Amino acid sequence: MTLQYCLPPSTADKVGTSIPEYHLSSKGYLLDTNIVIDLVTSLIALTGNVTSFFISVITLVELCKNTDTAAHGLNAYVRDLLRADAMIVDTEIAIIARDLRNSSQLKVPDAVIAATALHNRLTLVTEDRQLLAIPNLGAIGYEKLMAQIGAPNE
Repeated sequence: MTLQYCLPPSTADKVGTSIPEYHLSSKGYLLDTNIVIDLVTSLIALTGNVTSFFISVITLVELCKNTDTAAHGLNAYVRDLLRADAMIVDTEIAIIARDLRNSSQLKVPDAVIAATALHNRLTLVTEDRQLLAIPNLGAIGYEKLMAQIGAPNE
């Protein structure tokens, strides 16, 4: 995976500062919260051919609601086993999420996760039927991810 750094004028103009924007130059996957939970409970390490795994900052919030100890363990799991990076939410993602909410019955967390995948051109991996049904999202289920990355399935 290669990250390309660029700063489009539109981003700086919208937020009033020079926040860098990163665009992925290789195929990647955004793991929905339900997929991360499945992987955590199974202690599965993603070691297939793809190294571009991401989670939304929304997923971190949803998973780290209990204790600092749980949050520390999750951070180690995300970093060491999933080899995933957290994607932040910016103004452009918020606008896409708003549009998704206006055109569907998505709750805010799901809309932000879907918008993050759309904005960053990532394949969303989820078992949420509502997210799988969104046109042009290109979401896939767990089984299809395992087949695509060549990982053994349980």
